[in-house]
Amino acid sequence: MRCLRKILFLCLVVHAAAGGVFAQTLSDTLSIEEIRITSFRPVQRNSLSLTRLDSLVLQNKANSSLSEVLAEHSGIFIKTYGRGAMATASFRGTDPSHTKVLWNGIELNSPMLGMVDFSLIPVFFIDNVELLHGSGSVAETSGALGGVINLSTEPDWTNRFSGSYMQGTGSFGSHDEHLRINLGSGKIQSQTRLFYAHSNNDFSFTNYDIIDSVDLESGTRYYPRMTNRDAWFSYYGLLQEIHYRPGEKDFFSMSFWGQESSRSIPLLSTSETGANNNINRQEDKSIRGQISYLHYGENFSLKAFSGLNSMDLDYSQKNRLNDQSYLVQIDSKSQTSSLYNSLDFQLKVSSDLRVELSAGADYHQVESLEKIKIFGYNESRIQSRVSGSVFKGWNSKWNSSLRLGSDFIGREKAMPVFHMGSEYHILPEIHSGFEREVSFIERSLLPAGRKPRSETRKEL
Repeated sequence: MRCLRKILFLCLVVHAAAGGVFAQTLSDTLSIEEIRITSFRPVQRNSLSLTRLDSLVLQNKANSSLSEVLAEHSGIFIKTYGRGAMATASFRGTDPSHTKVLWNGIELNSPMLGMVDFSLIPVFFIDNVELLHGSGSVAETSGALGGVINLSTEPDWTNRFSGSYMQGTGSFGSHDEHLRINLGSGKIQSQTRLFYAHSNNDFSFTNYDIIDSVDLESGTRYYPRMTNRDAWFSYYGLLQEIHYRPGEKDFFSMSFWGQESSRSIPLLSTSETGANNNINRQEDKSIRGQISYLHYGENFSLKAFSGLNSMDLDYSQKNRLNDQSYLVQIDSKSQTSSLYNSLDFQLKVSSDLRVELSAGADYHQVESLEKIKIFGYNESRIQSRVSGSVFKGWNSKWNSSLRLGSDFIGREKAMPVFHMGSEYHILPEIHSGFEREVSFIERSLLPAGRKPRSETRKEL
């Protein structure tokens, strides 16, 4: 009986203590109001299937190639031939040549191959990555049946002087270095970025594609332990940007991107030719530059753009005869040059109607020569395009858009492409983007870091 009383007494004490702790916990609870993070979506992007990579992802992956980031953080398919080797991207099962890649308005696709090697694009040179899927690519360019990967950089107008340096090292002789220096004021900004990456890439592996020996009694197969030979690569490049804003309604931008890469292409795992045979080397050199002028007002905007993309590719295959001489089997060199020009005009017809017109003319030249067999070609062409877009807002929740574009290859007209879409926002907190205190042209085209005057007055 006494034991039962003691047990009941202990239960009451424990229950009282637990109640006190629970009450104490409740009294210490603080009610914090929710924090809502919103961003502005330009009307031009309404009714598009669009994906943006998080800026934190780009910062954390600054020492990686674009192929690695897209493979990990997007839904598009990346086909890669190994670390440092060629990598291509495709949307929705289309061919890699159906994926257009733009950098600050310059098309990076090779006019000879139609593709882009994403392993040669450092994330360190990119501030924003935007994916336009399917026919929504008409908003940026034409001929992209799969989609568009839009890469861009942007200035920080609040910056006076800043810089950063990153260095990394890893296994198999891998190391990289990145340097960034920003300098400027409220009228002019200069950004300089340099990078260098190298890797011996000489890892060891068991090659199951070659049988070293077979135990005749047990039938056991033995596979050789090999080292990945001739798979090294070295990249280095420079990005220089200058942004100038002489007044409230004008904006100049100039960018230069120079890069060189050298890499050794490893043999297939089934090859048994030995270390002195079929030595493959590839060297890529590229020079890209753009200059643009933007004038914007309350009801219209005008943008003129001109860009250059020059790429050299040298590929050779040779056999080593001795320490100092080689027998060259293939010596192929190709050079491509592309000049891009465009003029964009946007007009605010009314508070719920926008019109955009665009025209451009591009010049491409390709020269290719194989020196051993002595054959090649030298071709050029002019490609022009026109496009128009209409954006209509029916009310604060519903808006529609229509985009139409057509290309001309020389004097031949390509089939027109179009995109039509509509959006309706169900939630009451979300609006279509037309009912804004700041005009969509001014807000969407202002340089990054620059706030409209109406919003600045509100903060003050």
